[in-house]
Amino acid sequence: MFLYLVCLLVLINAFGPEAVMAQGGCADRIPQSACQQIKNKGNCDSPGFEMIAEYQCKKTCGKC
Repeated sequence: MFLYLVCLLVLINAFGPEAVMAQGGCADRIPQSACQQIKNKGNCDSPGFEMIAEYQCKKTCGKC
């Protein structure tokens, strides 16, 4: 189930509008509960999750 979430986030990141990617500020782009789950498992700094942490969970993972 968690793998499906990761795949969904990667697809959202790949096909998301550029305007959203260019937004400034420090905010999570996906629900905070999903970002918190990534953080609780220690995946904010793992190589497989670095793009998700940087673009989707910027605030929760401290990537601002």
